[in-house]
Amino acid sequence: SEHLDSTSKISLDAKAAATFPLMLSYMYSPPNTPLELSTQYAAPLRFLASYFDVRSLLHDVNEFIRKDLTCRTAPIYIAEGDSFQDEKLIDFAVRVCSENIEGIYIGLVAALPPHLLLQVVKSPKLRCKSTWLSKIISEFCRNQPESIDGDILRELTGADLMPEIIEEEAIFLLKMCADHGLDDDEEGSLKRRCINTFASMWKEELAKPLSVSMLGIKDNRQELENNETMSSVSSSSRASALRTREKRASSKQSHNTSLRASSDRGSFVGQHFFAVYKSLPPTVQVELLESALCCAMKDVDTLHQSKENEINRLHGECKAKSAFKVVEKSKLPQR
Repeated sequence: SEHLDSTSKISLDAKAAATFPLMLSYMYSPPNTPLELSTQYAAPLRFLASYFDVRSLLHDVNEFIRKDLTCRTAPIYIAEGDSFQDEKLIDFAVRVCSENIEGIYIGLVAALPPHLLLQVVKSPKLRCKSTWLSKIISEFCRNQPESIDGDILRELTGADLMPEIIEEEAIFLLKMCADHGLDDDEEGSLKRRCINTFASMWKEELAKPLSVSMLGIKDNRQELENNETMSSVSSSSRASALRTREKRASSKQSHNTSLRASSDRGSFVGQHFFAVYKSLPPTVQVELLESALCCAMKDVDTLHQSKENEINRLHGECKAKSAFKVVEKSKLPQR
């Protein structure tokens, strides 16, 4: 068929097919016509130039990519290179992305497929603080929950890559551990790193939200007891009891509202963390509370030691002053 009508049938990727007119325009334009190109068309046009052996076009496209591939466009080139199985382009883009990852919008990096994100975070060129990397991985998990399993999560969060977890993501990553069966308890495991990080915030993220939650439970219990009491008294006594109850409830509500408002102002984010905490398996909640209790004890011991040191310092100063006064007094002439 191809020999009879001098035609060939070629199957192209949709992106390459959409870019095909650009290649034809380049080929049939006068020599030295500037190549009008954008990030969107660079990878597919590079593929076409290579596939059809249009060397001048390949040279011009490569020159454009060298100038255009920055930290802003690197994640796009990584994904596009993967679409066309262009390993050289992927390697170049991964290097740029890894070296500048803290300057790239997190959403772009988090949108990469798991196998490409792994290339970025495991690149020997990676320059990224552990805490910032934990933000990227957390955003990736939120954006692509269907792509996450225990193996991928373990690879992306290894202790060698991410020894420290940023505080604001610790409880979320701990929930991910629970959801995907990462129950390793040894030191350095993701679960243990998350617990240690979140437990260190025991005052703001656990104690305060827990106290507000307990206020609500106490109010509900009191309401139930009041209803039971009201059902057992006569109608005349009920009216009097209702008036007394309303006065007490109004005063109590004002006090509790003040407490909650104060807590909400100081720890709005803590309420969100606490909600995630309550969604954890009971055994993990207990582990977290135990670690928080140990952290609280250390904080109290540190505060106690600091106060004791200050008292000893002041006592030493007083003794020194008293001794100085005695010496000065002894130097005075005797009458």
